[in-house]
Amino acid sequence: MSLSIRLAKSGIESSEHVPIIEQGGMASVEDDFLHMYPKKTIGQLEGLVEDGIFIVFGTCNGVVDGEDWWYPACKCHRSVTPDSCAYYCKACVKYVFDIVPRY
Repeated sequence: MSLSIRLAKSGIESSEHVPIIEQGGMASVEDDFLHMYPKKTIGQLEGLVEDGIFIVFGTCNGVVDGEDWWYPACKCHRSVTPDSCAYYCKACVKYVFDIVPRY
């Protein structure tokens, strides 16, 4: 039994048409990330008061040799501290064994 028939039997009438979403209706990762978030320059972010997710385009001029360009993080995206055979996450207050590289 379709949703519209069940709603009508329950006394709920709807004059609006709800389109059926096709299987390919999900946004791609590129659409989700690049097109759904506002784009800002570094200068615009410096004085920004609001929290949010923003896309920043930049050019890497070089990488410092001998320095890590990433840091180990917990699944909560906070940095972790190496401790014995694991890492400790202060945000989660627990030891984690699976880390995620963050840049």
